[in-house]
Amino acid sequence: MTGKGAVWLASYPKSGNTWMRLLLANLIVAQDRPVPINQIELPSHRLMLRSVVEDMTLIDTSLLTRSETERLRPGWAECIIAQATERGFTKTHDHYRRNDAGQGIFGAAPGMSAVYVVRDPRDVVISLAHHVGGSVDEAIELLNRDMRHRQEPGCHTRRFDEAWSSWSEHVRGWLDQADMPVHCVRYEDLLADTSGAFAAVAHFLGLDAPAGELQRAVDFASFDQVRRQEQANGFKERMPRSTAPFFRLGRAGGWREALSAQQQARIVEANRQVMTRLGYL
Repeated sequence: MTGKGAVWLASYPKSGNTWMRLLLANLIVAQDRPVPINQIELPSHRLMLRSVVEDMTLIDTSLLTRSETERLRPGWAECIIAQATERGFTKTHDHYRRNDAGQGIFGAAPGMSAVYVVRDPRDVVISLAHHVGGSVDEAIELLNRDMRHRQEPGCHTRRFDEAWSSWSEHVRGWLDQADMPVHCVRYEDLLADTSGAFAAVAHFLGLDAPAGELQRAVDFASFDQVRRQEQANGFKERMPRSTAPFFRLGRAGGWREALSAQQQARIVEANRQVMTRLGYL
């Protein structure tokens, strides 16, 4: 892989981010066997880790408020990227937003870009409910809740606090920002034509890979392959209270059978504009 800079692999939770990371890892690492799901080793600048910033600046970030942290995050990211010798990938579920100084909190360094994976919110809530061990109605409430109702976190975490926002806010935040180029890929399109959709991602990132290598990555990251790995070895990103495997079904449109008419209406009512924009309505 050539070039410097940073690639944000962004999505609302349970939208296909892990699958995208596996596809990229199986392309870039170029092994003769699938990348283990518990060792997804992409080059990374670890831009979301507090320890990286604390080692660089000697600032104890636990002493900062969220607004203070977000005021400093753009400069921190740009400094880390400027010192890097290769391009790195960083997964995030964080909502793209601006701090109180008007800066995008992810920075705007040269060579920075984003791949944004989006999924029909009606399917997201089903996977999210299983993932967090809650009800579908609770997942719908979470999906529809806007930033104004988010609580200030009360603990010091290893990573910078992620604000999910509502599903619509999340999508608009990433797709409408102008700080970096972004390539949007729908989970449904990735399912329907994995090779074609992933080839478009690779092209956006400037990854010069022969068709055979792209296909190998697709085969190594197939749903059946990663599900077998989870069945054999578990998956470290699966939450302890989850009520289903992390790689549960790997299909689109399950909401038609799983959601009541009232539940479907609640999601559509809150997210109609963005769902229409993305072709979900």
